[in-house]
Amino acid sequence: MPRKKSESGFQNFSRTLFDLALSKAFGARKSEPFLKEATETIAKTISVERASVWLFVRGGRAIRSVDLFERGSSRHTQGVELAMSDFPTYFASLRSQRAIAAHDAHRDRRTREFSESYLTPLGITSMLDAPIRAGGKMIGLICAEHIGPRRRWSPQEQSFAASAADLIALSFENAKRQEATAKLRRSEERYRALAENFPHGAVLLFDTDLRYVVAHGASMSETLNLPSESLVGKTIFQVLPRETCETIEPHYRAALNGKPSKFELAFGGRWFEVHTVPVRSAGGRVTLAMAMAHDITDRLQAEQEIRKSHRLLSDAQTLASLGVFEWRASDNSVTWSDSLHAIFGSTPGAEVLTVDSYLQRVHPGDREKVRDGIYNAFSRGASFAQEERITRNDGTPRVLSTKGAAVKDENGSVVGLIGICQDVTDIKEAQRVLVEYSRTLEEQVADRTRDLREKQAQLIQSAKMASLGNLVAGVAHEINNPLGAVLANWNIVQHAVGQLNILTDGNSETRRFIDAIVEAEEIGIVAARRIHGIVTSLRTFARLDQAREDELDIHELLESTLPLVGHLLGNRISVQRSYGSVPPIRCFPDKLNQVWMNLLVNATQAIEGSGVIRLRTYAINSHAVVEISDTGKGIPLEDRIRIFDPGFTTKGVGVGTGLGLSIVHRIIEEHRGSIEVESEVGIGSTFRVTLPMHRTQDSGVHEA
Repeated sequence: MPRKKSESGFQNFSRTLFDLALSKAFGARKSEPFLKEATETIAKTISVERASVWLFVRGGRAIRSVDLFERGSSRHTQGVELAMSDFPTYFASLRSQRAIAAHDAHRDRRTREFSESYLTPLGITSMLDAPIRAGGKMIGLICAEHIGPRRRWSPQEQSFAASAADLIALSFENAKRQEATAKLRRSEERYRALAENFPHGAVLLFDTDLRYVVAHGASMSETLNLPSESLVGKTIFQVLPRETCETIEPHYRAALNGKPSKFELAFGGRWFEVHTVPVRSAGGRVTLAMAMAHDITDRLQAEQEIRKSHRLLSDAQTLASLGVFEWRASDNSVTWSDSLHAIFGSTPGAEVLTVDSYLQRVHPGDREKVRDGIYNAFSRGASFAQEERITRNDGTPRVLSTKGAAVKDENGSVVGLIGICQDVTDIKEAQRVLVEYSRTLEEQVADRTRDLREKQAQLIQSAKMASLGNLVAGVAHEINNPLGAVLANWNIVQHAVGQLNILTDGNSETRRFIDAIVEAEEIGIVAARRIHGIVTSLRTFARLDQAREDELDIHELLESTLPLVGHLLGNRISVQRSYGSVPPIRCFPDKLNQVWMNLLVNATQAIEGSGVIRLRTYAINSHAVVEISDTGKGIPLEDRIRIFDPGFTTKGVGVGTGLGLSIVHRIIEEHRGSIEVESEVGIGSTFRVTLPMHRTQDSGVHEA
């Protein structure tokens, strides 16, 4: 009689599990209806007050009640959380056992950790728990809790709890599969009865001889031309091709050995995803197994198209140096596309990405800007665009251009951000090089323009000097002829005066007349000699007979220039000379005369009112030094820095061209010399010219 009762209980439990597996809510995208049905079924089938399903949360550090059914009040609740760290022994036991049957939950070493905080307040005396495993790991548990006198759980009840946990796990996996199928097929009818109305596959029950005892599913007759009556009572070898049998037999036998499995099967031109689970007897022995075959052909084709699209998109992103990111605010998780991983030089899946881990890759100087941009976009539900410098995993710096926008749920609440990053480092470098080339080109144009202006000024000056030379030659020639006559007549006048003195014979009136003639002639001679000196200075300055390099006395050059600025000196400026012992130097006299002329003219123009110009020469280290100082108004520091630049002048419009000192500087450089200026505002200025006394033949200047 007990045996019959045991067998009756086993059949009742098996029928209950089978009915639960055939529930329309089984494997639905929303798990709540099935979990409610499962907890009610468990509570009623094994007559307990409380039945619940718990799932791991917080990265596996806690469990949360997703449905708790209380049979006395027929009430469903959820949301209670328990930390795993508070019950280590319980969870360790649950991971290693098929089920925990705690007849005395307060004393059982596996469950007594719950006594004070959980069991006693709720009046629970006995617990029957089983782990829910999916994908090879425990994802949660079912819990049957008895209130009242302590209860001993039968082997059938323990087996039922373990099988119920497997069925719930299968429902969760089916839910995931149905979620993918629903997205791909957009079917209005998402779930049907697991057996009679199973839309895309079949539900099969087989025994240890691999003989089908139950077969349901519309696809069998509609798609595969295998009506259920053609399968029931026959082995797989009698109804299926040999190749198909070779594929499914190992999985069927694994299920009959108590090991659930999942595999894919090609049959009748279609692809199926098959789940097999063991069905245990009252004694825990596996006597039957269940196979659920789901047609995934359309899903695989859609996935293939999606993979193809993703591959094309990824290739396009890689070519454009683009990457896609998504940030989910709910768990602060960030997802990168493969192309974005390539930009950062990281490996997909190698680390958990968050906003903070991204910010650590951003240059410290841009980090605050990027953080503000992200959180402003999230808080305002707006888009954002910015550039930031980042560091790749290999340490190389890059520049990204980032654009993104807020993602909102159906209620309009911001739940995250999505956007793209483009590596613009090469673009930035090209822009920098272009700007550098433009700047360099502008500098080269400016330098060339300055050189041309200097050459033009030199040509103009050379033309002026040539014209001056021609003019001086003509003037000298025209003046020298009558001047020679004047000087020659002086001898005649002297002789005539001597004869007149003899003839006067002491006549005072005649003597006064002769003295007046002598005095007038002496004045004329002085004037003639002065004219002769001016003509000589002009000839020396212009060097009409010395157009090539020669060794000359530098003092002679200075003195030949002074008469030409005499009209600027007048009576207001005196010239003081302090000439040292300086040997002749090798130079181009006409060019050095340009230097002295410019420096002396500038000195006279710097003196407002009366003043002094000092000329000092001396020799040092095989060099001749000429200093031209004035007591003028001086030159400010900011002007001294640019005083030799072409075009720079402090004189008014129409007074100076800004080329005089530039030409002076160029002539001194051509003579392998140097020029310096010392000045103090209100005191005066000193220009110091240093020239080598001897130069090699190939170091001379060249005519412009």
